[in-house]
Amino acid sequence: MTAVLLACGWWLYWSDDPLIGADVSGFPVKGADISAHNGEIDFYKLRQYGGIGFVMIKATEGAQWQDSNFRHNFRCARQAGMKVGAYHFFRFDAEPELQALNIISTLRGIEPDMPVAIDVEEWTNPTGIHPDTIAKRIVQTVDYLYARGINSMIYTNKKGYRRIVSRINREPRMPLWICSLSSDMPEHRFSFWQYSHRGRLDGLEGKIDLNVFAGDSAGWRTWLSENTFRTKNMPQ
Repeated sequence: MTAVLLACGWWLYWSDDPLIGADVSGFPVKGADISAHNGEIDFYKLRQYGGIGFVMIKATEGAQWQDSNFRHNFRCARQAGMKVGAYHFFRFDAEPELQALNIISTLRGIEPDMPVAIDVEEWTNPTGIHPDTIAKRIVQTVDYLYARGINSMIYTNKKGYRRIVSRINREPRMPLWICSLSSDMPEHRFSFWQYSHRGRLDGLEGKIDLNVFAGDSAGWRTWLSENTFRTKNMPQ
């Protein structure tokens, strides 16, 4: 019976998704990213039948907005035994300090298993702001967080990397989570690869973003130990 359920889970994992052309068989640590738009999620099914070991959950956007399901999703994913991260959608036209304060306030009392991801993409953001200005504001946000004991990483797509993130010196403390919906592995050095926006998994209705960690299980454990949410000199 277990074998049948697992087979069904993998069928759901791969079916009905013309964008899944990537060969991720060499990446055993699989994950998903979600927000309130995904509705109610059964994280136990997601983990057991979908093979999902980590989940990135939307927490905030811009200077004021918080995802209404963030704390619920975080708690349920943690209870299901997943490693859990949080991400912030970066608004190009919002003050960096206010965006950082929104993250800090929303994550108060919560300890993700990895640095907070700063989501950098042009979709829904205003046009006409120079990429250098956007890059500078991202750095200011990240520096503000770091000064208050919170590490960051960057999420972006190939266009966002080329136009904006390439202008930022990410080393040594900002890992990359890259969206690349092609069959080829991303050309940039990455920690996470989002390879589909249209995966289907047992445990939720509709479609979900699918990701992999760039390494094996041992590498995953090492990465988590080296890339914590809190800085080593975190304030109490």
